[in-house]
Amino acid sequence: MKINKNIIKMGSKGIKEEARLLTIERIKVASDNLKISIGSSEYSKDEILKTLENEDNDFTREIIETQLEYLRNMASGAIYQELE
Repeated sequence: MKINKNIIKMGSKGIKEEARLLTIERIKVASDNLKISIGSSEYSKDEILKTLENEDNDFTREIIETQLEYLRNMASGAIYQELE
């Protein structure tokens, strides 16, 4: 799956904020055991939420972009085609 690095940059400030809030809500309902590994660093669900709620950096943008790409692929059916 190729991630479009410009998803967040292209939108208006309101769209960026909605994408961030959507991602926060999706992470909140995920399993408490959720962890994301980037390189040799591992982030817990609480660390991810804290970062999404308080910071705007490459890590937060990558999480948001990944969530949006997943939702687009699910909506278009592309995610299901990969399973076949």
